Amino acid sequence: MIDDAILELVAANQKHTWHSLDLALTGRGLNPSKDLMPALRRLKARGLIREQHGKPGMPFYSVTEKGQNRLDAKRSVAAAS
Repeated sequence: MIDDAILELVAANQKHTWHSLDLALTGRGLNPSKDLMPALRRLKARGLIREQHGKPGMPFYSVTEKGQNRLDAKRSVAAAS
């Protein structure tokens, strides 16, 4: 799911903009063109990422503590499998 891929990318580099996320997701074989902005809004609404001001129209995204906890839980389930 694109939400999980975004969360992982943002956690790895707290300086992602929507443009750098678009490039990184395309590099992973995903097609984020129509799904990226709705996914960013969902993640923000759920409190998993936050938007920080960067250049006009290009905010940076970072993972919140809640988002990091979600990633940690997913990783421990995957490691236990």
